[in-house]
Amino acid sequence: MSMHVEEFARVLDPLRVFQGLTAKQEAYALARFSGLNQSDAYRSAYSDEEKDPKQVSRVAIELDKHPAIVARVAQLTAERMKKSSLLAMLGPEFVTDGIMRLAMFASKETVQLQAYALLGKVAGIDLFRETTRIEKVDRTAEDVDKELKAKLQALMNGMTIEGEAKPAAAVKPVPAGKRDRRRKPAPR
Repeated sequence: MSMHVEEFARVLDPLRVFQGLTAKQEAYALARFSGLNQSDAYRSAYSDEEKDPKQVSRVAIELDKHPAIVARVAQLTAERMKKSSLLAMLGPEFVTDGIMRLAMFASKETVQLQAYALLGKVAGIDLFRETTRIEKVDRTAEDVDKELKAKLQALMNGMTIEGEAKPAAAVKPVPAGKRDRRRKPAPR
């Protein structure tokens, strides 16, 4: 299997070795692009049968992080997308028409609402954007000091900041016998 992938890599682009990837790295990138997981792609490209699965996994993870391999897989993906027949049909109009159909004909109201929100964003209508209004008030240190002193004075006079406090005498005391109705443990 690995020989087949390596040969395919050389046939695809014999100069790839001089573009930053070795033939085995190219084979690994092609195997990852074709959908193999990291370990299987490594085994198909490098045919290292004597390594244990943990070593294979570790080396494959490092290969997946290699910038040239990442770039090659991205390049292959982009080339596939260019050649895709579906890509020609996709465009802003297709997406907008689909969202409009959902907004008008979806069976769930939540789907319709989300479609309306997306259409609003596409059209530049900011009805669904949450905004916060910040008012800047220029206050000096003396102004803040006066406000704090006034609020503290109101608290000391029995007032709360937002209303009046009730005096403690207005609260009826609860008789001692009714406070705790739990059984007291019997003396031993």
